[in-house]
Amino acid sequence: MENVGVVSVIIPMYNKEKNIARTIDSVLAQDYPWWELVVVDDGSSDGGASVVERYEDARIRLYRKENGGVSAARNYGVQKSTGEYVVYLDADDCLVPSCLSTLLSVMKKYQVDIAVGNINLCNGEHIYPFLTYPKEGRLAKSLRSMYLMDVVLRTGNYVFRRKTALLYPFNEALARYEDYEHVIRLLKDLTVAYTPRPVMTYMLDNLGLSINHGAFEKDFISCMPRSSVLFWEKMLYGYLLEQGLRIYPEKQDELLSKYSRYVRY
Repeated sequence: MENVGVVSVIIPMYNKEKNIARTIDSVLAQDYPWWELVVVDDGSSDGGASVVERYEDARIRLYRKENGGVSAARNYGVQKSTGEYVVYLDADDCLVPSCLSTLLSVMKKYQVDIAVGNINLCNGEHIYPFLTYPKEGRLAKSLRSMYLMDVVLRTGNYVFRRKTALLYPFNEALARYEDYEHVIRLLKDLTVAYTPRPVMTYMLDNLGLSINHGAFEKDFISCMPRSSVLFWEKMLYGYLLEQGLRIYPEKQDELLSKYSRYVRY
């Protein structure tokens, strides 16, 4: 594929010494060579930064900062990036070798703000695609597609321009469902195209390791908008309310009172 611009891959890292090399290697394996990798060590207490420093590729840069959470680390990484495009990636997931070339090709073909691909799930030796929606193309109703799970945006499977990333930072007050809040804002405002080709691999062996169910005030579920004019946005908040009732049973009365208009969704 022709060089259409440098892609900045942003990885926030907190105590990921065991997995970060696997993730970095997946970036090095890209068939699109015009990228930079920005790793933000968010106050780790393990040897993850030393693992990153062993790589001698000039495209890989490591930044250290005091612990401020994953949202702050992603925002910091974008600020330090220099590419025209941005892909977020978690420190224990992997890109497939054609990820960047596929996403950039879809973005160019459909002239959209965001290009998103399918996700591989990896459960030990078994790898299989997560999404079953078969059609490539521009999405007519992005929030509807998200609710129906025809299309899912998560870190690693979508690309957008750096200038857009700067306009849509992550909410640094959030540490759970922060990506959900971020994606809803993106889909409300921006155009999206999807390809059923998998572009990243989500490692199920690390599922839930970083989730803190006790931090209710840092969960998007605790501070969702109380009203919404968009039907499919209401549906998404209704889904989150359902998750909140399951995760925080002690907060049931508070959640039902605050989000009563979403109960039927």
